[in-house]
Amino acid sequence: MLFSLRCFAGGNIVLDSRFIRNEKNNILLYGEEINYKYELPAGTIFLQALNQSPKGERDDFRIGEAWFTINFSDNKFIAKVGRFPLPFALNAVYDPHFQVIQPLYQQSLGLRLDEGACLLGSYGPYDFILSASHGTGSSKGEKTTYILRVEREIPDNPFLKGNFGFSLLSGNLPLVNEEGITSQTIDKTRIGLDFKAVVGSFQIFGEAHIGGDKDINVGGFFFLARAPIKKSIDLFFSWRCFNFDLDKDKEVSLGGAGLSWEIDRHNKLSFVYQRDYYKKKNFYTLQLLTSCSFEELAKLQRKF
Repeated sequence: MLFSLRCFAGGNIVLDSRFIRNEKNNILLYGEEINYKYELPAGTIFLQALNQSPKGERDDFRIGEAWFTINFSDNKFIAKVGRFPLPFALNAVYDPHFQVIQPLYQQSLGLRLDEGACLLGSYGPYDFILSASHGTGSSKGEKTTYILRVEREIPDNPFLKGNFGFSLLSGNLPLVNEEGITSQTIDKTRIGLDFKAVVGSFQIFGEAHIGGDKDINVGGFFFLARAPIKKSIDLFFSWRCFNFDLDKDKEVSLGGAGLSWEIDRHNKLSFVYQRDYYKKKNFYTLQLLTSCSFEELAKLQRKF
């Protein structure tokens, strides 16, 4: 099972500690996050404050996601307003928030939160998202970013169960180069395909993006497979590949494998090996995730 740490009833605190080693040096990263979720009679309010210390990010608490939803027609339609990640392709259903292995979102669209509104609903066997948003702060583009995503269940068959999605995007988003550096915002278009499936005891996630960064053709794909070894231990493999210019073959590939151990419902320990084939470097990451709900913290406080 994927280890979900967000959206607990009431709220929770998450601590993310990582020790990363490569051929040249060792890096210690940490992050803290406070989530609060309040259920309304016909909707939800969600607030997030976070502090992260990876390279290039500020080392102080700031607002992350902040949104509210309103439900219509017996929850068949949901309006969402506020600050949230772009709901494109796998990013709409797979939360990479505390994952060492990341999908295509950062390379393809640029790592950022957007402010705007979206409508979630269903029609027959299809679930859909319509989104219109701008970036925040320095990442705010000159134009609105529009997204349409449609998802449905994989038809009944004896081999696998799950969902697959189709996404369209047009907007003004950060330009990311093969070194992962963002310098400006440009007009982007994207077509995305994604799926999440269960095959026996395996969980499989995948997505593919293709489109244009202004006049440059780009594209890539991401694949992640997880298999349980024991009840609380998972083995996983991944491959991420993105070409920043299909005509000039600026391909950046990253392969990974690792183990995750869900020690208990509060703690998870992971070891991940990744090979960056573009930079020709190996990375080893040891991560400890710890979460605690507000209710559990209150109980501990009463004990002392």
